[in-house]
Amino acid sequence: MSKRVRIMAAILFPCAAAMIYIFRDSVTEASHLLPECSIHKLTGLWCTGCGNTRSVNALLHGQLWRAVRYNPTIPFLGFMALLLYAETVIGIWNDRVKLFPRKKWLWWTVLGMFLVFFIVRNFFNVLAPPL
Repeated sequence: MSKRVRIMAAILFPCAAAMIYIFRDSVTEASHLLPECSIHKLTGLWCTGCGNTRSVNALLHGQLWRAVRYNPTIPFLGFMALLLYAETVIGIWNDRVKLFPRKKWLWWTVLGMFLVFFIVRNFFNVLAPPL
């Protein structure tokens, strides 16, 4: 990635994050327009996406633990985005820094853990997203 692109990303990412934060109430209100999960409605089982909207809303209001309870995927992806952003900003001065994990085995392990979690949360109510 060129230095110019890194600088633009370093400027635009915080601007976009600030805009989303400023308009978080509008984003939260718009989320009520989304349909309910068809899988959960028909089967009563929690799919991999159940709780994502509520997780985003909780994060927008600074409630990290509640966001993890709704669906841990969103906070995890947010953390990965922050790592990638930090790597991009640091890369303006030092091209050799690598904060974002790039090992395939690590990503397969994370994917496996998420899949196991999404199956297990259908059997233990304590892991199900609160309604």
